[in-house]
Amino acid sequence: MNSPLEPAAPHVIVVGDEQGHLALWPDFVAPPVGWAVEFGPAFREECLAYVEGRR
Repeated sequence: MNSPLEPAAPHVIVVGDEQGHLALWPDFVAPPVGWAVEFGPAFREECLAYVEGRR
């Protein structure tokens, strides 16, 4: 069984908060309060590369 936060579709977004934390988020769900889209929607691998590039 898949988690509702792990969509079957390959596209996700990268969301970030004011403290600089980043997370992958399904592109069909609005980011949580206090988080904003920083990258995407894109394939999961592209989003992971974006996050790695920000380290």
